[in-house]
Amino acid sequence: MQKASSTKNVKTMQLFALRENERISARQALKQYDYRCLECLNPVRVRSGPHRQPHFFHTTSHPLCTQQGKTLFHLQTQERILQTLPQGDVELEVPFPNIGRIADAVWESKQLIFEVQCSSISEQEARKRIHDYETLGYRVIWILHEKRFNRRQLSAAEQFLVNRECYFSSIDIEGGGMIYDQFAIVRNNKRLFRGPRLEISLAHPFSLCQLPLNDQFPKELLQRASMRHIGFRGDLFDRLHATEPQDWFAMKRLEQHFNEKQGSCQSIKSGLSWIKHVYLSLLHAFLEKHSA
Repeated sequence: MQKASSTKNVKTMQLFALRENERISARQALKQYDYRCLECLNPVRVRSGPHRQPHFFHTTSHPLCTQQGKTLFHLQTQERILQTLPQGDVELEVPFPNIGRIADAVWESKQLIFEVQCSSISEQEARKRIHDYETLGYRVIWILHEKRFNRRQLSAAEQFLVNRECYFSSIDIEGGGMIYDQFAIVRNNKRLFRGPRLEISLAHPFSLCQLPLNDQFPKELLQRASMRHIGFRGDLFDRLHATEPQDWFAMKRLEQHFNEKQGSCQSIKSGLSWIKHVYLSLLHAFLEKHSA
């Protein structure tokens, strides 16, 4: 019974609400006082405690309100973004009335919007969200939580997003974990191989136009680079930029191995130990260089 109650309590949360026409943080709100949801404008109240992050909850259910569906995984990832980026230049849960959306986090000076996704989303909605924010001059950075994403099977939306500005989150309800990038071999909407998680720093974006990309680099990364405009310190592009081009030969060989053995599951399994060894050796060598 206790476990079911705990699961229920991670639902219907948000960090900001309206007091008259003013946005107010859950940390500033008073208990037993009615506020209004930023999206649906229905009543919300604040909840907090010694071991509970302050947050608003809807007093009655409103299934069409996207703010109501947030979980502690979502809120803790938002908080991590807020803590990571320059203080005073980032806001959470910012309404954009012209397009009828509320952004999870906005880095105004960089014109970046961070969208945290912990639940299923359709490809159509992902495309529409990107389009809506781009009409206002913002670029969307997606943070997909591994609670729902980065599994073996990719949904249509995830397949669309991974080649754009997209990273993953392992942040748990206590705030532990990280936002990370990861090299993967994907064939027929399935991840056949995943490398180690590579923690990134959202506070240090850079333009991918700076990267000297050519055919000797892995096709998986070249495909990403053709769709992305921005990278962040610690991601695969940053590592590619910082290390010697010949160090990526093993990564390209990994791709070739999967292409050659794509039709044979047994051959792929038999080669996995070799591939993993080569890949991890490559990353280990890079990390030693990078920290020197």
